[in-house]
Order: sequence, then C-alpha cells, then structure tokens
Amino acid sequence: MSCGPISGSTVAAFPASRYEYEVDPTPKDVVRARRVLLEVVSRWHVPMSGSVLGDLKLCVTEVIANAVEHTNGRCRISLLWTGNLLRVEVWDSSAEPPELTGAAEDDEGGRGLELVAAFSHAWGWQPSAVGKTVWFTIRPDLPATDCVLSSNERISVTRGVNQLSLEELSGRTVLVTGAGGLIGSRITARLRRLGARPVSVCKLDAYPPEVYRERFGIDTSDPDFIVGDIAEPGLMKRVITECDYVIHAAALADVAACTRRPLDAIGANIIGTQHVLDAVAASERVRRLVFVSSASVYGNGSPQFVEGAAVSPVSVYGNSKVWGEYQTAAVLGKADRSYAIVRYFSVYGDPQIVKENSHSWVVAWFAMRAALGLPLQLNGGGHQIRDLVHVDDIATGTLHALTSPRAHNETVNIGTGTGTSIRQVAELVRAHYPDTRLVETPMPPGDPEGGYASVERMEELLGWRPATSIEEGIARYAAWLRANPGAIPEWMRRAAAA
Repeated sequence: MSCGPISGSTVAAFPASRYEYEVDPTPKDVVRARRVLLEVVSRWHVPMSGSVLGDLKLCVTEVIANAVEHTNGRCRISLLWTGNLLRVEVWDSSAEPPELTGAAEDDEGGRGLELVAAFSHAWGWQPSAVGKTVWFTIRPDLPATDCVLSSNERISVTRGVNQLSLEELSGRTVLVTGAGGLIGSRITARLRRLGARPVSVCKLDAYPPEVYRERFGIDTSDPDFIVGDIAEPGLMKRVITECDYVIHAAALADVAACTRRPLDAIGANIIGTQHVLDAVAASERVRRLVFVSSASVYGNGSPQFVEGAAVSPVSVYGNSKVWGEYQTAAVLGKADRSYAIVRYFSVYGDPQIVKENSHSWVVAWFAMRAALGLPLQLNGGGHQIRDLVHVDDIATGTLHALTSPRAHNETVNIGTGTGTSIRQVAELVRAHYPDTRLVETPMPPGDPEGGYASVERMEELLGWRPATSIEEGIARYAAWLRANPGAIPEWMRRAAAA
C-alpha cells in the first residue's frame, strides 16, 4: 500500500541531507537508535505533525527489529531527507527476504513489517552481495493511513500496536491526579490489571468519606494513595520524580460548582494544573502526560465537534479547560516533553453518585430520581444533545492516549460519535422505571446545548472506539442501583420525602 511509491533504485535522488548510524543487537541500542534518528529529524527541522512523528517512530523500530531478528548482529541505518520526503534504509548481513509477520513481539518492536507497510508511504527491500537493505519513505505532511486505509482498516491495523503499547505500562509507575472519583478510580483499577503501579493524589473533598470508601473502593491507608492538593507547593514535584507517566484528571469538574465558585475553579483547574505541568517539565523520567479536558471547550455551535474547530466555551469550567489545553502545549512543548490532550464527552456509569445543586451526570440523576419515585426534570425541554461515554470506555481511551505512539502532542475527543438528547436519556431510564413522569424545567446558566464527538481522529490515532452502547450502559446502571439502593444520597431521599 502506498501513495506514490518510490522505487528502491532512487537512492541517488536523495542528496539533501544524509545521516548514518550503526546499531548493536541489544534492546537498549534499538531504543537509542530510534531516539538518535528522531533527534536528527528535529535538527533538520523536518515539518512533521505528531501523527507522522508517531508513524516514523513505529516504522524505524520495526525495520531495526527486523534486521536484529534476522542476524543477531550489527545493522546500519541511513536517514535521508530531500525536502519533501524522508527515507530510512536499514542494512543487515542476512540475505533472507524480510517477512511481513513472524518476528518476536517485544517492547523494542518485532511486530512484523506489516506495520511498516501500513504506516509508511512506500517500502521495499534490495538484496546485495553482503546482505540486504530494507527501506521505507514518509511524507511529513500526510500520515500514510490517511491515504491508504479506511476507518475500520485503520482501527484493525493499529489495534494490535496500541495493545502492545498498553502492555508497556507493566512495571511502570503512573501518577493519576484526581484518582479518588469515578473516572480516576476506574483508571487506577485498569492500570493495576495491566501490571502498572498507580500513584494517586486526590483531595477527597467532593463526597462524604463513605462514598469514596464504599463506592469507589478508595483505601487511604494505601501508601500509594496520597490525600492532598495538587496546588500544594512542592507536592507534585516530589511525587512526579518517581513516575514514568502522568494522567492529570484532578479538577473542579462540576459545571454548576465552577459557576458558583469561580475562584475555587481557578485554584484547582488553573493553579493546580500549573504545578503539575511545572513538575513534568522538570522531570527527565516522565514519558508522557495526558491532560484531561472536556467537550465543554466547544461551547454551543455545530452539533458535531471536531478537534480542529475553534473553541468557544460558555462556562467557567470550559474556560478553565481551554486554558489547561493551551498551557499544557506551551509548557511541555517548550520542555520537549510528550503530552496528549483528551476531551471527554459526557461520562456516566456505575458507581456514579450525584452531587447536590449540580446538573451534571444526567444518567445517575435520572436513575436515582426515578428509583425514588420523583419526576425526571428536563431542563429547557430536554433538547440538549450529549455524547454519553461509559466510564469503562473513558478509562480505556485515556490509557490508549497515554501510550499510543501516534497520540504524541495531539488533542483527541473521547466520545462515541453518537448524539443523544436529554429527553431520549429520560425515556431510556424510564424504561426501567415505567411509572416515572417527565416534567419540563428552566435551563440552568452555563449548561451548553451540546453535541457529539467527531471520532475520526480518535480512531486514527488510538486505533480504538468505545464498546458500550447507551442502552447497555443505562441498563447496567439501573441494575447496579437496584443492587445498591444505599448509594442514593441522603439529601436526595429527604427531598423525595418532603
């Protein structure tokens, strides 16, 4: 597969810049060679997006791994730049033809040259009297998958790559800020299953202590769970020193609360974020930070929200997330640290617990009110659109953004690509509580009209899409609530009894 293949006989047509490097057959030298080549590309000022840089990194790793697999000896890499094409050649001493599949799978590559075929614009090999040369070309202005793969093909090709990337988390230390709540606790649980060591920081001030303990499974006696404020001077620097990755999810994440208490939003979402970014910028160990943003940055506009569109938040919360996105790029870009920005759409799923005076978390709100026999309130008539994403999918998508080579310095929606009106959500909940009434109520300030995610970039960069439908997710939440009626907050019960 290619976009304008280049034949192997055109080596002489690459006179502009050339660099050669020899690689020993050790995992460390394979990684070092990849780093050296990327540094050379940077010195040549090759204009390359994060997606294309991820493609280059992947392909370089694979062709080196192929050479080492065939010979268990030294290989030689040549890097050539013409001004519009980048060509990589790897010579090894084996005359065996390269195989698309079958190389050993490990952290240093070896998933087979089928990935090079998919992620480069052209590739091939040339035999010689003393071995062979495997080569590929990259166009810096266009990811190869944009011109050779459909959406489903792109996901199929990249899924295996990203699964191996997730396995890289085994044995790694991952800081999760805001780890005490629904999303953070689900992410840390998934990290443990992958063999990683999650380190958690959270203030634990959004719910009563029993909610954290009984619903989210938080054990404050765990030495890797730090009850603290990310805005506390020095805390992030001390914690991040021993971390390989960072997921920054801590925030005052309630739209209504941010509107009522803007100074608190500034303290958590801006000052706290700056402390995290400064610590990551100063760390030589952190491989990537994921900044958790929100669909709130889009405000009101087109019903489908595309990452490249202008942001136009209509709330304090959305404003703070826009600032966090720009500041992440500014601080970590200057420090040459890898980052990814994920824009969560509407998160739901058990054991989500509603908060008093909030209009967020519509599935939990509706299910708990219905369980108490209360009517479901449709603010503004319930015409607002939400892209509802199950928390299990949110956790998985976040970890793909943390490890996927192609997510380097990219902004990605985490959504389903399907819009559901608030009225439709109410009807789906009412299917589990048939006697429930629907009533229309005024629209609260700062509540956006909403929309749904464009998911093309997510599928391309992460090789993944959410698995839980809204019908399944609501059914699961209703079943969980029936099994855990004590999860309904006491303040809500008092309101129902009044």
